[in-house]
Amino acid sequence: IYPEIGHELFLIAGGDIPRARSLDVIAQPMDILPTLCDVAGFTVKPPKPFDGHSFAEPVLKGSGEHRDYAVTGCYIRSQGANPPRKASTPFLVTAHWGYAPVGALGHPELYDLTVDPLATKDIAADNGEMAKTLHELFMAYLSDHRASEEFLSLWERAPDGDTGGGVWAIDYPEKTL
Repeated sequence: IYPEIGHELFLIAGGDIPRARSLDVIAQPMDILPTLCDVAGFTVKPPKPFDGHSFAEPVLKGSGEHRDYAVTGCYIRSQGANPPRKASTPFLVTAHWGYAPVGALGHPELYDLTVDPLATKDIAADNGEMAKTLHELFMAYLSDHRASEEFLSLWERAPDGDTGGGVWAIDYPEKTL
């Protein structure tokens, strides 16, 4: 889910929220409910804790940061030992970088979002160490959010330049694992 889809406006107003302010915070959809509860002063005790984290503090202050990075993607389930044939790629974003563990051509993609905010120029081939660092962050994110071992195995191989990684590469016949 590249920036043109994942970089969304979220409008929130009312109460103690400063007017006519714009924030550039990294957040995820799972952060919305905890944020709205905090802004409204409403306390909930769900049976399971929220995975999201409130970004009410920067909203109410009119400045600040929320997350260092966010991951977007879709739910993927493989059939037995076979990886899924089609799925949208996850996309990890920081204030500086955008990283897709597998892109349109079957290899990891890396974008410098400070100069390429729409992620149009893949620079992974010249920035292998940064791609590896972001892949490790991506894997840590999946583990922190209780991804199954089966799901983690789809992404377990770190990128090595433009030679690609995990078993998802089966959808790219020119690639050999």
